Amino acid sequence: MPTSAEAGLPGWEMSAWFGIFAPKDTSASIVRLLNARLQAVIDDPRSKQRLLEIGAEPLGGPAPAFAERLRADYHYWGQVVRESGIKLE
Repeated sequence: MPTSAEAGLPGWEMSAWFGIFAPKDTSASIVRLLNARLQAVIDDPRSKQRLLEIGAEPLGGPAPAFAERLRADYHYWGQVVRESGIKLE
């Protein structure tokens, strides 16, 4: 299978990611606690190894960085949908 660049899409990249969300009114202290606990799991060598074995790249990170990733993806894919003319049926 050709890479995206070989298929005529240089600079185009796509990946899938998973994240944990909390209700919008969740307190910042709870978000920090959940983030710290989840990061501990991601940083655990056994967890990290298992994720790598199934083809996942465990990243984690602070909640604001995840929020920025979400905003960037929303903007990017929104533009793709608008430019392509995709419509829900």
